[in-house]
Amino acid sequence: MSTGKAYKLLKDLPKNPRILDVGCGPGMQTVELAKLSDGQIVAFDFHKPFLEQLEESIKKEGANHRIKIVNGDMRNLKFEDDSFDVIWSEGAIFIIGFEKGLREWRRLLTPKGYVVVSELSWLKDGAPQEAKDYMKQMYPVIKTIEGNIEIIQNSRYRLVDSFVLPSISWWGNYFTPIETKLPSLKTRFKDDQEALKVIAYEETEIEMFRKYSDYYGYVFYIMQKNDINSFRHYVTSKILKYFELLFIISIIALASRSPLSVTNPVIRFAGVISKPSFNSTFLPR
Repeated sequence: MSTGKAYKLLKDLPKNPRILDVGCGPGMQTVELAKLSDGQIVAFDFHKPFLEQLEESIKKEGANHRIKIVNGDMRNLKFEDDSFDVIWSEGAIFIIGFEKGLREWRRLLTPKGYVVVSELSWLKDGAPQEAKDYMKQMYPVIKTIEGNIEIIQNSRYRLVDSFVLPSISWWGNYFTPIETKLPSLKTRFKDDQEALKVIAYEETEIEMFRKYSDYYGYVFYIMQKNDINSFRHYVTSKILKYFELLFIISIIALASRSPLSVTNPVIRFAGVISKPSFNSTFLPR
């Protein structure tokens, strides 16, 4: 539901957008993005078991030709500049940091590309001390919505919109399934102290959210790359490429009229061209 709401805010995408889903996990939102768009999606995550789950989901949905799975470290994205129209990351940008992620991912975007992320944020002032102490331990770099918007703007993006992930998404997709399994897990791992610590952590997380979800939660931030210089560079490179093609065509055309053209290996390789053709094939894309 929230994935669809966020995607609909991306107004000027190409017909077949290139989408990178960073930290995709088991890929519930990845499959949803494939349904929402006609684009090609790269699903990127470090945890192989998650990617194996996603692979099964892709087969079930018949989306093999639309989604490419890549296993790697999101702190080292080895993609070329201007590779994607959209970078998507639900609940994963915290791994490298909100600000660092936004700054590092800019180069991967086309000039008017979008970044869509969800980030844990303070929703309002006046949180009880217990909630502050818990968050200080769990996610000490948490900021207010206003604080994150300031980071977005300082990172040279234009904020398109933001909205709070509804509590029902937390409970339906995350907390309720976990809470249902906790009693049996306690019994199963009753002699494993490390496992019991993890279970206790989950119990605390659920209880704290039940008590203080009015004060903190995940917020979707939808932003667009906002850099006139990068846009100018992009347009200039396309224009230069166009004139370079025209120059090559002209040289070949002139050479083909020369008496030496029959023996010129370059002309023989390129094919004899007596008249340049300026159709859409030579227009920059």
